[in-house]
Parts: sequence; C-alpha cells; structure tokens
Amino acid sequence: MGERFPVVQGIYIDNELMTLPRVLAAGVKPESSVSNDDLALIAKYGGEACCYNAVPAMLVAAHACRKILAILIPAAVSAPQSLLDDIHYALDQIQRSTSGGK
Repeated sequence: MGERFPVVQGIYIDNELMTLPRVLAAGVKPESSVSNDDLALIAKYGGEACCYNAVPAMLVAAHACRKILAILIPAAVSAPQSLLDDIHYALDQIQRSTSGGK
C-alpha cells in the first residue's frame, strides 16, 4: 500500500473485552453535526454508530505497527464506573501481555 496508506487490516484488538458488543462505526469529520438523514445513510450501509476519532487513531497506530482498541460510548450516556474499571483492567492485561509481563 505504501508509506502514506498503511495496511489497516487487523488493526483492532478484537480478542479482549469479549463481553462488549461489536459495532460497525462510520467515521465522520470532527465537530460535524450528524443529522437523522446522515444516520439513516450510515445505517443503510451497515453502520451502527459514528465517531470522529477512531479513524485517525487507527491510521497512526498502523504507521507505528501497533493495534488499537476502540470503545465507543454515546455522547448522551455516562459510562458506569464498573464498565470503566473493566476497561482499565483489560487494558492493563493487554499492556502486560505485550510488554512481557513487566
């Protein structure tokens, strides 16, 4: 693909946090106002959510030969502390497994 277009196949960490549902998210421009028509179009093509920061993070990770874990929480929803604790625990386990347990 080349330096400017890194391969992103398999970029997401997908074997961790197995209890979280998987969704197909569409990337949108930052600070864009997503209308109901936009959401309908996203859904028409199989999208279940939209976000503005997962795609740039994915591209940076691909250039660095790293994987990412994207967790989308709707803007109008406050994540329960138990979920945040589970996420932090899983991320710690991932970090330990990739750094040789250090």
